[in-house]
Amino acid sequence: MAYFTLVVIAFALSYSTAFGQDGEDWRLYRSEKDSSKAQGVDRSDLKPQKPGNIRIIQNEDIAKLDSLKKVYPTKPNGYRVQIFFGKRDQAREKKLEFLKKYPEVGAYISYLAPNFRLRVGDFRTKIECEDFKREISEDFPASYIVKDKIEFFKYEEAEEN
Repeated sequence: MAYFTLVVIAFALSYSTAFGQDGEDWRLYRSEKDSSKAQGVDRSDLKPQKPGNIRIIQNEDIAKLDSLKKVYPTKPNGYRVQIFFGKRDQAREKKLEFLKKYPEVGAYISYLAPNFRLRVGDFRTKIECEDFKREISEDFPASYIVKDKIEFFKYEEAEEN
């Protein structure tokens, strides 16, 4: 019985491929000549289009948000040193330990499921970041450099005398 079923399936497959279409599906493709006749368009009479105007209609809130992006742009790309990756409580302890030794350097805890990571510094160049990593390597030997979005620098205006 199994042999008979196998023969029937083989015959059906050979029959469908022998009498099928030769690779093109006529429902999906029309030649350019056929499509222009079907639509009644004579392509020789088509003229190039003139430039037009585009009118944008948008909610006022969208315009306000767009203007805020100009005032508060996204954070720039830079480098930080990652000194810890683990549980939240341990990350907070490491942050306090780091800030006691380096109070002028920013420390940032972020969540990367299921752990927390502690990254420090806001460096525009990798060379600056490498120098700082070398400086803290005795206290934080497992630290490494990562690319990250950094905070903007705060420039103090010099007082004129």
